[in-house]
Order: sequence, then structure tokens, then C-alpha cells
Amino acid sequence: MASQKFSFKLVGPKPSSSAADAAKSVEPVSPAVTVTAPPAPAVEAVKPVEAVAAPAPVVTLSGIGPVVEVVKPVEAVNPLVAALKASGLTDAQIAVVLSLQGPATAPVAVATQANAPIEVIEERSSHSTAIVPQSSKALVEHKPASYGDDVDDINSGDCKMPRVNVVANVGDLMKVFNSGDLLLNQETVIVASPKASPKENRPVNVVVVGVRPDRFAEKKDGGAMGNLFDSEADVVAAGGTLNYGEAEKTGKPLYQLLAEALVLIEQPEGLDDPSFSYVIDDKNYALALWSFKGAAYTHVIKGALRPARKFGWLKDVVDPVSRTLVARGAYYNGYWKVNTLLKSFRTGNSAWVPDFERGGETSPELRSVAQSILG
Repeated sequence: MASQKFSFKLVGPKPSSSAADAAKSVEPVSPAVTVTAPPAPAVEAVKPVEAVAAPAPVVTLSGIGPVVEVVKPVEAVNPLVAALKASGLTDAQIAVVLSLQGPATAPVAVATQANAPIEVIEERSSHSTAIVPQSSKALVEHKPASYGDDVDDINSGDCKMPRVNVVANVGDLMKVFNSGDLLLNQETVIVASPKASPKENRPVNVVVVGVRPDRFAEKKDGGAMGNLFDSEADVVAAGGTLNYGEAEKTGKPLYQLLAEALVLIEQPEGLDDPSFSYVIDDKNYALALWSFKGAAYTHVIKGALRPARKFGWLKDVVDPVSRTLVARGAYYNGYWKVNTLLKSFRTGNSAWVPDFERGGETSPELRSVAQSILG
């Protein structure tokens, strides 16, 4: 960029004769000084800016006395000031240069020792020469996208699986389905109610892959979800109880044992549902979660699954003489024929519960798949 030049002249009143005589004894003032400021250093801005720093203009100062006093001190607040200082300019000269960066055609006045005003002879350029400070905000570094096998970082909470439900005598599901229907993901009937649809009622084969340790669920009317705790101590701390009589007497919230099983459900004949995506022994299976509490917990968990695993056909095989483990039992070593049952109680109430009937042993391939699911 070509340098710009500015000329100044004193326009104050002429000195008196006595002042003129005194001036003769003073050495003449040096001729006009031309100060050329180097271009301002490049400023790296984090964000795009509207005004771009331009090199400082060339300034020609005329008529300034031997001593120049600046009204306001000039602080080095930007790279241009530092560059001007490095070039040897005085603070007064820097003040004049900085004052030329204001709005175009604005008057510039610097007080001298004689208080004589300075008039701008040549107008400044109209383009902006503002210095843009570097942003204090650092850019966020984004790593490049990388795709691979994240299986080691996946746990059960990262996977959404369908759930199994029995349609009760109350609740929203009863408005759409028959009480006693066994549903997958609250959408597909996998076992029709034996009471409402006895001709369509057929058991479904279910393999229990594993059972989660019991938790404690708050009982709510209509099957609504309440608090869920991992221990009885948490229940007591929350002001709840597991005793029905105490809950009735004191009004404390009643909690029930809840067991959750991971199951493989064999696809019923003629049923079309995308959840049945596991192919084992040329059969399709759906992997799902099934929660049991209240009457269902008593009838299935305590009445069928745990007795079979601990003492029955799914137990560990132990040598009777040495008492050493011969073969490890597992829930997935066998399958169950599952239906629903309307169970009556001494109180006169009744409730639909799942009904598990022993089926048979599972194949080595299915056991291998179940083991891989459990990890």
C-alpha cells in the first residue's frame, strides 16, 4: 500500500514584537520531520472480522515546537503502538498517529507547550484502519471421525430390547388387548388369552438366558412405575416397607421383590415380527427382557425357575462321592412351554400370571449362543 502524507501548520496568533525579539536568541527549530511508521504486524484472528488492519499512514508534522505535551497518556494497547515504539517514535508522535485512526475527516488537535492548535491540511483516507484484537476464545479441536468395533464399550444399558408383558385385568393394555394375552413389546400377541381366545391359545417356547439379582419395586395402582431400589436398606431409608400389613396400618409405601430375566423366545408359527432376528437351529428367536413381581414373581421365579436351577433339571451336576463339580448347570440348558393363567387368591381376587411348564433340553448351538450373549 502506498504511504499517505499529512501536512500541518500553526494557525495561532502571531507572536508580539517582544516575543519575536526573544525568538532571535533561540536556535532555529529543525525542519519538518517526516515519520514513517512500519506496517502494522499481521494479526491472526480466530473468527472472521469485518475490519482488516491496514498499515499505519505516513504522517508529516509541521510547526510542532521543540516540546510536545500530550493531554492524555497513550498506552500500548495494540500491536501498532508496539511497532511505533520500536521504530523510535515518541509518545507524542504516537498519539498523533493514533488520533488519525478515528472517523474520516474528523479534526485532530494536539496541545503544544504554546497551546497552538494544529490544523490538518490533507484529509485522511476514508477506509478503516482499526486494529482488530485477537479473540480470547480458543477454537475447539475436533478429532477426525473414526469408525470401528466398539463392542468393548457396550453394556446392557446401551441396548434397547423388547419386553414381555401379560395383559392384566386393569390398565391401558386392556383397552387394546384381551386380559391374559402375552405380548411382545406391548404390540404383538405371542400367546392368546386362554379365556378370551381358547382356540388360538398355544404355548410358546422360551429359553431363560439369565436372571438379574432381585430388586425392590414400589407397588402402584394400575401398574404404574414407582421407585426401584437395589436393597431392602434403601427401601427402609425411603420410608417404605415390604410388609403388607405394616403398609396397611401405617400408610407406608409397599415394595415388592422384582426379578428380571433375559429370555430367548421362539417365533410362533405364522407370526411375523422383526424382533425374531436370531437364527438358531433353523429357528427364529427374539431376545427380550421379562420382569416378574407380585403374583408373577411367586408363581414363576419362586415356583419354577429357581427350584429347577437349584435342585431340579437345570442344576449343577456334582459327583456324589467326591462332591466335585462334574457339569455346570444353567438356566439356558433347557426351555419352557409358556402360557398364561388366571390365578385366584384366598382374598377372592384374581390375577393373570405367566405359567411355565418344563419343556426339554436345549441344543449345543443354542447353549453356545446363550453363553455368548452373557459374555
